[in-house]
Amino acid sequence: MDLTTSPTEAIGEIKDKDNPWLFNESEYSNPRVIATDNFLACVFILCMVVGIPANILSGVYFSGKPKKTLHDTLYIAASISDACILICGWAPAAVLLNGDRDSLTQTIREPIICASWTFFFFFVTRFSLFVAMVISVMRAISIHMPFRIIKTNKVIGACIGYGAWLLAKDTIFYVIEAIEAKYTKEHAGCTYEFKRTSGLVFVGFLACELLLVLIIIMVSFVVSLVDLAKAQKRKSKSTERVSDVTTTITLYTMMCVLCNIPLFIVVIMDMAKTLPPTNVAVKLYLKVISYILMTAVNAAANPCIYITRMPLYRKWAREMYIKCVSEGARCHTWAADKVKKARVQNEISTSG
Repeated sequence: MDLTTSPTEAIGEIKDKDNPWLFNESEYSNPRVIATDNFLACVFILCMVVGIPANILSGVYFSGKPKKTLHDTLYIAASISDACILICGWAPAAVLLNGDRDSLTQTIREPIICASWTFFFFFVTRFSLFVAMVISVMRAISIHMPFRIIKTNKVIGACIGYGAWLLAKDTIFYVIEAIEAKYTKEHAGCTYEFKRTSGLVFVGFLACELLLVLIIIMVSFVVSLVDLAKAQKRKSKSTERVSDVTTTITLYTMMCVLCNIPLFIVVIMDMAKTLPPTNVAVKLYLKVISYILMTAVNAAANPCIYITRMPLYRKWAREMYIKCVSEGARCHTWAADKVKKARVQNEISTSG
């Protein structure tokens, strides 16, 4: 303690020193923290190794159907979004894997790279959540009003319009310098920070988007469960098939909500400066887990839900693997033909 330090300041220094939750910059070089960062990086890399090929495979399956339904188109959009989220993971995974969160950050800190990465990552995560909301609402409508026709062009137009809104809004706020992309150790990557009061408007938009999507998903989820419970009283093959499809979509949407909601809550609280600024847990793990790990787990889990819940997709993937191992050159053509045959067989069995 310095001799010029007042008694009150001295008491504060002793209290802070004994506080195990008080963050110190040297914590990033702590071997325990580095080991935890390496573990998180390995989990993220595992999600990338599993999720990127699985999402590509899902996209091939749904796009290869000769008569694509609206759900197929939305699953294609979801697969592309999830693959993009996982591809974005190279930057934080590299930072976490090399210790102290300072190594290999010079390239990431470049303004153009940091801004591009942040812009793209925030776009695909929000768009993926919106697609999950649309899928959930469509399922609720098909159960509650089975004879109502949902127009494909309107749904696709809504998705395109929402994507355009996200791109335009983020671009405007960035151009007027209300927000900026900046690398931080707490995120092990780049994120948005607002530079002036107008940046709070961006935080408000983000909060409204999150709240609205969450409410719509939860309402459609409850409607689907209530209507499905009523339909269970009438035992039939069609009811069982509707129940299976609803279960698949429920798992998909709830996984998306549980994994993405922490990201946006933390981002909003962080940009609004309401998180404890010196808390060890906040500084070391809260932002990394919500910002990186949860979104990666969700993006990797979605194609796993498809393949475990869709028998035709599972059969197609198994037979494609066997065929591709023996006849790699003819794999793509065979896979497309197999999708068509599976689709026709499914329509025949359903009509019968």
